[in-house]
Amino acid sequence: MSKERVSQSGDLDLYHLALPPTRADWVEQQLRRDILFGTFAPGERLLASDLTRRYAVSLTPLREALQRLATDGLLTMTPQRGVKVTPLSLRNAQEIYELRCILEPLALRKSLAKVDDAWREQVRLTYARITEITDDEHHELVDAEEANRAFHQALLSRCDSRWLLNLTTMLSDHCIRYRFLSYVRRGGREGIQDEHRAIYEASLRGDSNTAAEAMEYHIRNTLESLLPLLQSSAQEVQEE
Repeated sequence: MSKERVSQSGDLDLYHLALPPTRADWVEQQLRRDILFGTFAPGERLLASDLTRRYAVSLTPLREALQRLATDGLLTMTPQRGVKVTPLSLRNAQEIYELRCILEPLALRKSLAKVDDAWREQVRLTYARITEITDDEHHELVDAEEANRAFHQALLSRCDSRWLLNLTTMLSDHCIRYRFLSYVRRGGREGIQDEHRAIYEASLRGDSNTAAEAMEYHIRNTLESLLPLLQSSAQEVQEE
């Protein structure tokens, strides 16, 4: 997993704001973003020659970045067949979201046990930002996803388990590609805003039980909205 995910204080860093110390870190960051936000489609084959030109790097840092992303499960590397973006699948979605349903409410409970005024201010700011973006019915999904990521990170930022934070961040990253599919089926922006509001209000009240339940519902609802789409895609593959 990327070493840029958690700061020395234990707070989560936004990956697109971190300053990568090496070329390998930089290209990993850029390629990760391009995979998560759909520049490279699930299942798409990636050629090293194209990537070195796109990111203006040599093969050495590129290979290191590709290996890291393969370790995180975003890329699939096969001898003699090269590298491709890991396809979306029903089984992967179920495993990823089930793990999030267990780990993210736990991380939220741990975070809520150590909140302070700085945490409250950051949660208010990130909640206001995602609400502002999604209030616009013509908003860009990428902007909303970045704001969603920041809101979730702020909520969990006082969790004192680095392992738990790293795992929840990795799983959440994988979910970005799936969340784009689920948006309309969840009632669009209104449905998602209601889920965020429930988490936000319970968290600021310090009601860890209600907040954790709202977080689990939020995650599980995304999975439930995805299942018909992924089941349909799996059926189409079988019929080809």
